[in-house]
Amino acid sequence: MTAPESQVKPEGRDMAESRGTVHGGGLVSRAMAAWPAWTGTAAAASVTLALLVLVCTFVAVAVPRASLGYRTAVLHRTIAAAPAEQKTVGNR
Repeated sequence: MTAPESQVKPEGRDMAESRGTVHGGGLVSRAMAAWPAWTGTAAAASVTLALLVLVCTFVAVAVPRASLGYRTAVLHRTIAAAPAEQKTVGNR
């Protein structure tokens, strides 16, 4: 006895197609089918942690450096705008 055609899955269909989530049969459907397999791996966790560390390190270095550069620029402009008498260091 054969199964009804509505229950028979054609060969070669991936999980996304069998769930009815195909969007034109292109890249989106393949990405949706691969997403559970990729995010469930230790490699995905390692890559995510590496990206998080990279971003945090960049922020931790870049923000104080930019702040120091801004303060230095303001100090240079303030000294340059001062009259010559105020810039002179000498004995009285």
